[in-house]
Amino acid sequence: MFHLNFNPTVSSEKINHQQNLLFIGSCFSEHISDQLSDLKFSIDSNPFGIVFNPHSIYSIVLNCIHNTEIDELRYVERDGNWFCLDAHSGMYASEKNELQRILKNTIFQWHHKLKSADWLIITLGSAFAYEYKQTTEIVSNCHKLPAHLFSKKLLSTQHIVSDYNALIEKLKLWNPNLKIIFTVSPVKHLRDGVIENNLSKSILIQSVHDIISKHLNCFYFPAYELVLDDLRDYRFYESDMAHPNSQAVKYVFDRFMDVYFSDETKLINKQLTEINAAFNHKPFNNESLMHETFKQNMVLKCEQIVNQFPFLDLTKELNYFKPAT
Repeated sequence: MFHLNFNPTVSSEKINHQQNLLFIGSCFSEHISDQLSDLKFSIDSNPFGIVFNPHSIYSIVLNCIHNTEIDELRYVERDGNWFCLDAHSGMYASEKNELQRILKNTIFQWHHKLKSADWLIITLGSAFAYEYKQTTEIVSNCHKLPAHLFSKKLLSTQHIVSDYNALIEKLKLWNPNLKIIFTVSPVKHLRDGVIENNLSKSILIQSVHDIISKHLNCFYFPAYELVLDDLRDYRFYESDMAHPNSQAVKYVFDRFMDVYFSDETKLINKQLTEINAAFNHKPFNNESLMHETFKQNMVLKCEQIVNQFPFLDLTKELNYFKPAT
């Protein structure tokens, strides 16, 4: 045996294909949400792009609950483009008012999505954050602006717990049926330093356990422990020694399925995985009789799944496998 074989406790609360799931947080959350999206779950992820520190995640969700526009001072210009200190650098525009329009629409959409969501999955990346000196407020991204404009700080457990206790109470009022899963990203923030990264992760883990102990609608999924303590080997990391590789992501996702999916949901996932593999298959000769037979069989398979589970939308796959008319 080359790993610990840690099996997280199976949850009595289950996730299924008829529910709406929202993801927010670090890049690791996007790995998991992408896999769920491939399996036809209703997913929306990171409205402002990847966010690492807990306070910025808190601020984004709070703005979305109240449908609040972002303060003018949060917009900055660099090299002819406008950025928002609350958003990832992938969200920018050549005109300030265009970026404001984009983010205003994003907040409005998530305002309504939070109202109807069944699950909110929050992945915390680092307890280190950067404060914009002009406003003394924490930012999501420094956008490669001069370093002297920011000061680095380590968020305390008390700060994080206070933020999220208040946020969860507001979420309960906005959507009483919402359930929240917290995870801590196993991505190592080595630029902060090895010791500093471990300090940061310990603050996040302590904070999350304090939070979930006070709220019955909150749960913890041990993605961090599965990679760091169960797999516990750099062969499960990319060459940068910081990001878990595809094998590790799959391992964590499989454990996530074990914890939150019923047998029926797992069966659906298995069938959809087979359809996805066929959809992504590159035939040697797409005009051969063998390939046509293959596509006809896949049409039947898709139709059988849709008949059994009418809530699944396989329109794209059926259009691909059906012969052109």
